[in-house]
Amino acid sequence: MKLKKTFFIKFTLFSCITFMLFTILTCKTEQVQENIEYSEESTNGYYSPLHKNNKEFLVLTQKLEEEVISFSGDFKMQIKSGDGLKTTNNLDGKIYFDKPSQRLKIELLMPILGLKLSQLISNGTQIQIQSAENPKPVTLPMGDIIILDPSTQKKISIPFPIIYHTITLKFSENLKSPTSKMNPKAKKILFQNEGDTYIYTLHDNGLDALEYHSQKKNLLAICKIPNSSKNYEHPPTRLITKITEMDTGKDFSYIDIQYKNLKKTASLPENVFRF
Repeated sequence: MKLKKTFFIKFTLFSCITFMLFTILTCKTEQVQENIEYSEESTNGYYSPLHKNNKEFLVLTQKLEEEVISFSGDFKMQIKSGDGLKTTNNLDGKIYFDKPSQRLKIELLMPILGLKLSQLISNGTQIQIQSAENPKPVTLPMGDIIILDPSTQKKISIPFPIIYHTITLKFSENLKSPTSKMNPKAKKILFQNEGDTYIYTLHDNGLDALEYHSQKKNLLAICKIPNSSKNYEHPPTRLITKITEMDTGKDFSYIDIQYKNLKKTASLPENVFRF
């Protein structure tokens, strides 16, 4: 996984007319916000992947990776942002993941109207983006994406790799990193890329969380499966992403995604991954 510079994605959502519609059509129902904590960056209890203490843990990661399967489905996404996370916006979407090609496609839609706001396709090394206001797809290296809060116009940085790897669970690729370490007791995998730290936390039947710690960006992020949705299946029925300012500990984004109508299959057609 190669991380590059931050890139901007501007959605039609942020035009005045669309924002008015978006505000009117936004669902008022809010999910209960769960308390999500970050892990401490400590090397205690960690060993290199091939250390004898990691033998059983390696078997677990291989098992979980093998159990991942291609799927498609719908989702509802609630975004809380701004001071005290008091601003709430909602979007609908569609998601497609093809395990053989490791491609992930996400479509963002306006609630009720179903208007397509943007599409994103990634294979883990690059991101292709198409928006309603810019029909010509743009190809970018894998990295952060920045969206704008429609009410405050504040830029929200989202490390897209943690979202991608939460879906793909390609542990074997991460364990190839010379910085990778495993903690069999805590069921954690830690590795670094360009100075940033990633931490997987697993349980016996799947993923618990994936974290991103970046001192140079002053950023913490975590994708976590809440306890209420741990049905030991992939993909999870619910996924929460929290983004925090590292030096102040202030949360500036909380994204709650609930998947529905999931259909699992061995692979997805090639034409799914076209704009």
